Amino acid sequence: MKRRGFLGLLGGAVAAGPAGVADAVTPQALKLRHLGIAGTLARVDEASPSDAGRADWAKQRLKKLLGWGSEAREMRRRRYWLEGLEPDVAALRSVALSQKVRISRRIAFERDEAQQKTYLEGVIAGLWD
Repeated sequence: MKRRGFLGLLGGAVAAGPAGVADAVTPQALKLRHLGIAGTLARVDEASPSDAGRADWAKQRLKKLLGWGSEAREMRRRRYWLEGLEPDVAALRSVALSQKVRISRRIAFERDEAQQKTYLEGVIAGLWD
């Protein structure tokens, strides 16, 4: 699909409303299915656990998260994907760029790990559905 066709699809979808969106997206979804993308997107919902086993799933994930050794955790931290530098770190003047990346990666990894832990503890406690 060319850029104009894609942008026209978006503009037409806004003007047509919900019924027009469904009609416009269906042919595109069929094209994506040939590429294997639509199947991946559809499996995201299937990968979530059922309501009955959700607490058990969260306990297993939390156990796995907390069970990492220091070497394995360090290796995961080094491989953590960094979207961008932290603003406070990026503003440092006399720090090399490679050091800024390391510091930003560590901060982002620790934040993400804390968010995962908080979410899993909330699922176990029954706070999230």
